[in-house]
Amino acid sequence: MTVRPPTETTRIAAPDMGRAYDDYFKTGLYTQRYPAPNRRVLRTALGLLPRGGRFIDYGAGTGRYCLPMIEVQGATCIAFDISAVALDCLAERNAGLVAGGRLVLTGPKM
Repeated sequence: MTVRPPTETTRIAAPDMGRAYDDYFKTGLYTQRYPAPNRRVLRTALGLLPRGGRFIDYGAGTGRYCLPMIEVQGATCIAFDISAVALDCLAERNAGLVAGGRLVLTGPKM
């Protein structure tokens, strides 16, 4: 049996996950579902991050984990997310951290 690779006409387009998350964040349901970080996960992350350290939050969303880590440890964060809506929200609510260079936002649309 010969298996042929898919042709251009048979390929299925991957969903635009960034757009799907944009829609999810716009509804406010994400924040309702996850209003605060998981305490155990946050405690572990804080224990691994030295005071004044730097870290990357991959999938930062609206900052549920990166913001307390910046605050508690005086850290600097590069926050990545595929959702421009989430990053816009994070930037608007934390303009001082962004302006001060302690929170750097990045993503596919930045």
